[in-house]
Amino acid sequence: MMKAASSGRPLAWHLGVLCAALLVPMLVLGGFHLFRMAAVERAQHQGTAREAARQMAIAFDRGLTTYQAMLGVLATSDYLRSGNLAAFRQRALAVPRPEGADIVLRDASGHILTATDRDWSARNAAILVTKADQAAVATGRPQISDVLATTPPRFLVVAPVFYPDGEIEYLLSLAVPTAVLGSLLRREEVPMGMVASLADRHGIIAARSAEAARYIGLPLPARMLEDIGDREAGWLRVPSDDGEPVVAAYAHSAIAGWTAVVSLPEASFAAPLRRSIYFTTAFGLLLGALAAVLAHRFARRIARPIEALAGVAELVAAHGEPLATPVREVNAVARVLAAAQAERRRRAAEREALLMTLDQAQVLVRDPGGTITVWTAGMERLLGWTRAQAIGRTCHALMSTEFPCPLIEIEAELVRFGEWHGTLRHRRADGTQVTVASQWALRRGGDGEPLEVAEACNDITALRETEAALRRNRDLLSSVLEGSADPIFAKDSDGRYAILNAAAAEVLGTTTAVALGRRIGDLVAPDLAAQIEAADSEVIASGAVRIAEEEITLCGGRRRVLLTTKAPWRDASGAMLGLVGVSRDITARRVTEARLRETQAELFRVARINAMGAMATAMAHELNQPLTAAANFAATAGLLLTRHPPPGPPQLEAARELIVESAEEVVRAGRILQRLREFVSRGDTEKQHADINTIVEKAISLVLTGAPEPGVALQLDLARDAPPVLADAVQLQQVIVNLVRNATEAMRGEARQELVVATLRRGADAVEVSVADTGPGLPAALEGHLFEPFMTTKQDGMGVGLAISRSIVEGHGGRLEAAARPGGGTVFRFVLPAVSLRQDREEQANAG
Repeated sequence: MMKAASSGRPLAWHLGVLCAALLVPMLVLGGFHLFRMAAVERAQHQGTAREAARQMAIAFDRGLTTYQAMLGVLATSDYLRSGNLAAFRQRALAVPRPEGADIVLRDASGHILTATDRDWSARNAAILVTKADQAAVATGRPQISDVLATTPPRFLVVAPVFYPDGEIEYLLSLAVPTAVLGSLLRREEVPMGMVASLADRHGIIAARSAEAARYIGLPLPARMLEDIGDREAGWLRVPSDDGEPVVAAYAHSAIAGWTAVVSLPEASFAAPLRRSIYFTTAFGLLLGALAAVLAHRFARRIARPIEALAGVAELVAAHGEPLATPVREVNAVARVLAAAQAERRRRAAEREALLMTLDQAQVLVRDPGGTITVWTAGMERLLGWTRAQAIGRTCHALMSTEFPCPLIEIEAELVRFGEWHGTLRHRRADGTQVTVASQWALRRGGDGEPLEVAEACNDITALRETEAALRRNRDLLSSVLEGSADPIFAKDSDGRYAILNAAAAEVLGTTTAVALGRRIGDLVAPDLAAQIEAADSEVIASGAVRIAEEEITLCGGRRRVLLTTKAPWRDASGAMLGLVGVSRDITARRVTEARLRETQAELFRVARINAMGAMATAMAHELNQPLTAAANFAATAGLLLTRHPPPGPPQLEAARELIVESAEEVVRAGRILQRLREFVSRGDTEKQHADINTIVEKAISLVLTGAPEPGVALQLDLARDAPPVLADAVQLQQVIVNLVRNATEAMRGEARQELVVATLRRGADAVEVSVADTGPGLPAALEGHLFEPFMTTKQDGMGVGLAISRSIVEGHGGRLEAAARPGGGTVFRFVLPAVSLRQDREEQANAG
């Protein structure tokens, strides 16, 4: 028994074997479970990385959606439609945008028209045309560019702006610094130990959560780009540029096609497995060593670290720093927990700061039933309700919201697409109405059910009022244009019709729809187009108003005369935009004026014939004298030549003298008749340089031909230095004849009959003709009516002499006046412009 007992194994050995028998399966099973746990942890890391990449892509798309919405609002600006780029720039400056971002307006070919930063085009000329521009022009939808090689690096959000006919008018771009994307990565929770990157379609890194300065602007590893390809999301293992293998999860942006990558070194990814192997080995060695010790001490040694681990989390939460323990692994876990706790506090502080910033925005959050859960300070300023008054209330009942369509349709669209935007009208706390551009975003739970709705409101009340005023002004302008019978038009600086009413289109022989946007050369004959374009260029070049007559020929060959007023068209800054014009058809007026001139000429002739009738008796007496004398001279010469015996030389000489005197008397009679014929003739004589004294003398000879008025003492007082005048001599003779005849007739029966006809030089550029009598003067009844047609005091007078005389004088650039003569009587005088010596010489030289 003793031998058996002594030959047996010590109890310690049996305990050791027993422990080993129990320990080995446990170690194998524990190792298997540890490997499974490591695999699960790897899968969790992979899932976390995938979700982080997906969330970054979603956050990037959400930001791009905001930018596109902002450009969409700007694209509807009436300033942009009217071409008022200065006002549009001011509107763009007022729009909230990311820090450092610029709004750039370009034409369809990519040339920059204006930007919120005036020096932007000079510093970033490289982005004039991008593939995003081409895609926006080709598709007509907003596009996102790749990272541009600007300073600092930027990317573009490009939105096309259309003409009413559907053609692209402008490209509206938002140039966003890539630094904004860095703040996006910082807002998203990147798993610890992982690095998040955001790259464009070519793989150029635009943002990175770590070592940004080193990697931004560089491409992703070539092998990574090949493996990613066109797949929407995935997981891959590739070597990095420095040769260290990395694993990464990626997801594509649905809007921009960019790639969000969350990567970490493979060594870090494999760390859980290595930790499991190390822990298993250490644990086995520890158990083997502890197998030689008593079981209860082994159990105690195993329980003590577990108890320590249980209290580490509470210690870290209470003190903020890990406490040192005798167990190295426990200390490592404590450090990890402390770091995680510090990171949680940091992110909580960042979220708090972000919430403080967002609190200034006009945003509310509500649950799917409409109950308000978040009400920012921005909403308090916008609508007037405090946070305490708003939270817990049904939002649209509180604000008495007016929707553009039924709310059920809006809610259905929100659930379907996850967002909705439109224009709403809310009631403020003071009862007034406000119009807002509202953007709704839906947040869903893990099961896809709606959790809450965020509504962002932008006050556009003033914008809508301005748009309404512009529409009223546009309607007023349209009514004025279409209600006017006169042609009204406006042309831009290129000569294209920008505004055209129906009357103007009719003059051009076309319609308003056809003429708008076209030049005059496209609508009328080349010679007329050249004439009109020259006049337009003169107005634009001089900046002065121009009034001129234009004669055009319509399609049917009918000619029309237009009196057109053209004035510069300027914007609010004074820049020349083109010209505006109003025309009036004066064809009928010109025809009437021509007929009136013909009638007036005929009336002048009738007046001359009337004057001739009054002079007929005196003229017959005047002609009787030379004709009787000529007959007597001829009869006497005949007697001398027929005497018997035949006449000698003295008789023949006497007969010859008698015949010569007879011929002179006949010539004298012919001259009298010639003057009478010229006076009566209607001939359309032209104005010529004439001596006013000669005209007066001939007129006096016509009036006083034959026996003058008995008792009239005529006095001619003609200025020797009277300058020449440009006149129709016959018409001026008619004026003087009328005035002299009126004067002699007015003095009949007067005791003193004196008639003074005088000329007088008036300065260097005028000459005066006056006819003064000593008659009874002008009747008071004729005051103010003396020169009116058919106004006369004679029983047999027509009353047109003075009216015609005044018209003739005014047609010569002068004026005819009547006044009382000092000492009794009346004086008629008219003043004519004189022809200067220099002007006379120039006209003679031109004629030569």
